[in-house]
Amino acid sequence: LILPDPGAASVSCAMKREDGSVHSAAVFQVNPLPPPVIALGPVQTGDTLSVEELAHLEFTAKLEHLEIDIPFDWKGFQLSTLSGGRVVTFTSEDQHLTQEMLRGMEVLPSGTQLFFSSVEVSTPDGATHRAPNLLVYKR
Repeated sequence: LILPDPGAASVSCAMKREDGSVHSAAVFQVNPLPPPVIALGPVQTGDTLSVEELAHLEFTAKLEHLEIDIPFDWKGFQLSTLSGGRVVTFTSEDQHLTQEMLRGMEVLPSGTQLFFSSVEVSTPDGATHRAPNLLVYKR
């Protein structure tokens, strides 16, 4: 991946031949990376899931319409829920649910709201992207 200077509109590639001469090979237009689509597996807002189902899921990010493998730097997310009349918030530092989150959900009654927020990932261009909040229910 070639990252040009900020504000550059194109990148020129050249090759050096065995005789020492330099040949301009191509000029490529530079466009910023589109924002990634971030999801917790196939889960949609309003879905009802068991703790076992959630344990097998992780947040993913992809760039739609681009067939290149981009490395993402996960910043983490928060999971909040109401337990015993108070809001309890768990934090993950990557795209995975933590064991603490899973243990906390085990004791919650069915129908409890699970609110995923602050889901953040950075792309190689240094931009940080935040996913929309996600509300699901415990089965």
